[in-house]
Amino acid sequence: MLGRRTSLLSLSLCLCVACAGATGPQGATGATGPDGATGATGSAGSRGPTGATGAAGSQGPTGATGAAGSQGSTGATGATGGQGPTGATGPVASLLEWQEASLSFGSVTTTDGSQTATLANVGDQPANNPTVTAPAGFAVGSTTCGSSLAGGASCTVTFTLPASGDPGPRSGIAFATSTGGSAELLLTGTFAPPCSPGTASAPAGASCSAILAASPACAGQDGVFWIDPTGASAPFQAHCDMTTDSGGWTFVMGVVPTDGDIVDWTNLAFWLGPNEYGTFENRFVGDYKSPAASLVVGTNVLIEITDPVDGSLIGWRDWVMPAHRLNDFFTGSNNFVVTSSPKSQSIANVYAWEPLLQQGTNLIANRIFNPNGDCTRLGVTNPPFTADDNEPGLGTGMNQGSMPDQYRHSDVELQLDTGADRWCSTPTGPGTYILLGTDSWCGSSCGTCQASAQPPYSPSWNYRLFVR
Repeated sequence: MLGRRTSLLSLSLCLCVACAGATGPQGATGATGPDGATGATGSAGSRGPTGATGAAGSQGPTGATGAAGSQGSTGATGATGGQGPTGATGPVASLLEWQEASLSFGSVTTTDGSQTATLANVGDQPANNPTVTAPAGFAVGSTTCGSSLAGGASCTVTFTLPASGDPGPRSGIAFATSTGGSAELLLTGTFAPPCSPGTASAPAGASCSAILAASPACAGQDGVFWIDPTGASAPFQAHCDMTTDSGGWTFVMGVVPTDGDIVDWTNLAFWLGPNEYGTFENRFVGDYKSPAASLVVGTNVLIEITDPVDGSLIGWRDWVMPAHRLNDFFTGSNNFVVTSSPKSQSIANVYAWEPLLQQGTNLIANRIFNPNGDCTRLGVTNPPFTADDNEPGLGTGMNQGSMPDQYRHSDVELQLDTGADRWCSTPTGPGTYILLGTDSWCGSSCGTCQASAQPPYSPSWNYRLFVR
């Protein structure tokens, strides 16, 4: 209240100053007025800092026990205890065993092979009625096993590989059986009989195929054998091919174009004669005809082409034919078809225009082709003719009807190709083939075949004929 009054007084004084004179003296102080009403409470001041923590109170009473926790995982398994002692062995029944792992007889030729094995009863009880059997190709020779083989005892068994039957390797299992079970023993060996007959003049074979049939061990053994085709004549030596196309081939004729001996169409002693021509010792280096050509009957014919220097085989072809002797080919009628069908061949290394193995289908003997009288003792049924009538093959005579004295006669005639009708023939003496150009007579001025022939052309090759 005092404050309020002071304010009013001041205001009055101001108003008076503005409009009155000087202020008079202060009057006496009036009595104090009653207290004014209390003012509203001011807002609370900010909170002071927290006081220090008082000391901990004493521990309260223990709470109730909680529920039991879950069971922990199982601990690791302890170590296994040691093995107990082995029990006593009981009695063993009878049990057969061979003491050898196998028996090998090696190679047996003319005498039976023999090997001995030991059979043991490794059980405690007797093995009653022991029986031993041998595999095919072998036999049981003897045994000491008796009717009962005591426990812990053994016996011997002898096996044989007989020198008979089919030649070749043999193998099989021998069995021993009894109340003691069974035991197995491997047997191996080879029966390799010597190549016979025919290795000497007595006994001689009827032919090379007969020798091979009687002695399969001769397979692959090419060479000289003794044969007696009729059984009534004196045996003679023959060359046998025991390898080509299953073997059994009797060599009957050989043509060597460069030996200086001309076996052309007109050489009747060679082509038609029944006697041996040339010598057996020189059968591969000169023209040769064996006595077998007139005596051995065959149903197959084989022609081999060989290298003239080392005699190695270049190629071959064989045919099926009715039963014939080689001489029947040439002593029969003209244009006589010898074979009925080709059989087998190996001609990859043979010159493409060779006349017998590479050209035509079947063999034909005494081939004569008109109008010029061209002829061949052994040719083929369908050679690739061109504009002329020449006859490629063995034992040729060209233009026999028109100029027999000045035209060519040769061991072998080839057709070099079908485009230019070039022909190639052996000369009238030792040497290589000569080229006859386009089939016009030119003698020695025609040149060599090598100039026009296509590879793989060789200056010459030899022929070998066989029957089986």
